[in-house]
Amino acid sequence: MANLSPFAIFGLEPRFRIDLEDLARRHQSAMRKVHPDLFAGRSAAERRVAEQWSTRINECYELLRNPVARGAWLCEAAGCSVEAETRTSMPADFLVEQLEKREALESVDD
Repeated sequence: MANLSPFAIFGLEPRFRIDLEDLARRHQSAMRKVHPDLFAGRSAAERRVAEQWSTRINECYELLRNPVARGAWLCEAAGCSVEAETRTSMPADFLVEQLEKREALESVDD
């Protein structure tokens, strides 16, 4: 289960552009198969597996719905760490350029 990619969970090719309506349909279809309520009368082990699958499916759905998280996942899968949580500094020349652009925009008359 853990070794299946978020894309594989929903039978999708790994790519940035995805149809969110199709993803929602695939999510509903997957949940209809493993929703814990369907396993209420089953053994504790079967209920636990259903809960684990349900959790994994929901996590993958949320990741794929979010374009930033989806892009970061694709980069990581391609071996390019984005370190989004830890890399918050920017080169000084980049920041200066952004400030200059912002000031130029603020000085433009409507």
